[in-house]
Amino acid sequence: MAIPFARAELIQRSRGHSTLERVAYVMRTRAISDRTGQIFDFTHHGDFLGSTMLLPSGAAPFDSAIDLCNGIDMASTRKDAALGIELVLALPMPQEQSIEISRSMAESFIRDTIVEKHGLTAVVAVHAPHGSERGLGVESSLISAGDEDAFGTVIAMSNANLHAHVLLSPRQRTPHGWAKRRYTVLDPVNRNGKTFGRNWGRLWGTFQNAFFAAIGSELRVNPNPPVSLTTAPLRVVRGWRAKQRKINSGGDGRALLVNQNREDDNINAALKIDGALQSLKAPFTRSELQQFFLRYLPRPLALESSAAAFGLGGCIEISTPGVAGEWYASVSLVHHELAALGRAIMLAERFLGQRDVEDLVIEGYTQTTSTILADIFSGPDLVVVETENAAETLAADIAGLAKIVGLRPVSIANAAGHPTPPSIVIELAGLARKMVSDALIVLDDPDALVAAELSLVLAATVAGNNKIVMLRRADSDWPPLELVDLIAEHAPVLHWKPLDYSRPAIQIVKKRTIACPLTAIAFAPRTKPEAVNLGGWPRFGVDFDGRVVTSKSSIAVIMRMMATFPEELEWVFANNNKAADETLLQGRLEGWFAEEMRYPTFSEGLDAEHAAFDSVDVPFDQDDESVDFESSWEMDDLDEEWSEEHSVYDEPDLDEPEV
Repeated sequence: MAIPFARAELIQRSRGHSTLERVAYVMRTRAISDRTGQIFDFTHHGDFLGSTMLLPSGAAPFDSAIDLCNGIDMASTRKDAALGIELVLALPMPQEQSIEISRSMAESFIRDTIVEKHGLTAVVAVHAPHGSERGLGVESSLISAGDEDAFGTVIAMSNANLHAHVLLSPRQRTPHGWAKRRYTVLDPVNRNGKTFGRNWGRLWGTFQNAFFAAIGSELRVNPNPPVSLTTAPLRVVRGWRAKQRKINSGGDGRALLVNQNREDDNINAALKIDGALQSLKAPFTRSELQQFFLRYLPRPLALESSAAAFGLGGCIEISTPGVAGEWYASVSLVHHELAALGRAIMLAERFLGQRDVEDLVIEGYTQTTSTILADIFSGPDLVVVETENAAETLAADIAGLAKIVGLRPVSIANAAGHPTPPSIVIELAGLARKMVSDALIVLDDPDALVAAELSLVLAATVAGNNKIVMLRRADSDWPPLELVDLIAEHAPVLHWKPLDYSRPAIQIVKKRTIACPLTAIAFAPRTKPEAVNLGGWPRFGVDFDGRVVTSKSSIAVIMRMMATFPEELEWVFANNNKAADETLLQGRLEGWFAEEMRYPTFSEGLDAEHAAFDSVDVPFDQDDESVDFESSWEMDDLDEEWSEEHSVYDEPDLDEPEV
């Protein structure tokens, strides 16, 4: 099956690693190190299917991958030198997609995402499924697993996956040879004892789905489960498995592959249709949802559950002109998107984080940066900045200035994995549990987030009286998220380009072509294709009874409800004026109503529109039983001072100095 699996590991000489050993292993060949004279021979393996050497445009060439790795080894003179990064990418089963197409897909991903964009070299080698050289085929594995053993079937299928090994150089390759300094942009960063880096698995899964859609294939990446696996370093996992084998050498090998308690939780979630739909973080196809059910349930029950999900109205089909296939969205996805947009509108109308920094940016910054910083701090609580290269430099300037003017600098660690400036670093999940107040939040590369994550970030920004700056990168590895496009229609959008940039500029390889829709409300529902696109606003909504609505009044009621009741947060900031925030959103939505009357497509009169909007004050129809929404929102004041462990600004722990 196609899965969003990608593993990244630093190749480090201090840990006994060698680039020559790695290239000999991945290419199943014999290599001699020019530096040490060591010989590495892996020709006895019979699962090698082919390799490719990828160089950035205009780079000085190499005769072979072995020459390339010898060049890396000779250029890295330190005894603790970092020798690059190795990626392992899972590829679809040969029965699902031909080996040639899968190999081409892996090469395209590395070329577009890394080689041309970051100027690094890469060696891509594809291996057959483990055990194939010993005659252990897919069919025998599946038969041994049993037709009704869903977990065993998945393990057998995962063992049957093709995979690609990718060796990335530690330095950029230029027309004149290797760069003098190691390239650190892709390195994971250590902060306060935690490691943050880009989510290669999500990035690879996103690319695969776009690739499948572009070639007209119905294959899709199997969604991640609702209860995700807690990540751990590979060496820790391997050590634990070795210890378990010593304790019980005759034990079931499957117990060493997966946490069965987590597997049981996911099976229980799959038995509930809503649980399965919440696992799909973006618009999806029938095949994607069906694959999720097949992952956890016996085939007859999985097919029945899939049919019920579509038949009972839990999925809304959306119209996607120019995009092949039928695409659907879950009700929860639509609500997350409406909540995110509503919260963004509130922030774009609010000025709690406004500060005068004119006197602070006169010196020490370029003219362009000085102007951008002044506009950011004088603007509303949501500002979007479109950047070209070196966005981390601007992020550091913003964080440093925020601290001077009395705002806590906070960075959100997300799937993009960019280096964070000196600031409080918070993981996305941590926003729900730990209050962030009176802060300036830097969200670098918001296109890497899904709707639920973006909604959570904006909920924490609103509830904590915070200000947020979204740094949208022209050189992002992620496809543009339509939800961020909608948000940018309501907030100030600034443009920043570094004038003095010491590191070679990253090549921008960004395509605006939509291969897969990522935001449901940016498209019209299939049942109501006449829904007008007025720019910056949702094309439709889904009410609390599951009905699709396209009138502005109905969408506004749902948006306000979803935006103003942040169920994601476990905390409340006592100084937040919730009523004032709601008033800002209501005023903006009422302005939207006035705009509607300029379009003859809508036949309702202005009085009817205002009457409909009055229902916002009563979120649900209340008959005999009334619901006290205000009292349900009250919680204990959880505002706490940040402890020292949250406020220490640790520098990245790297083997070599950062560029």
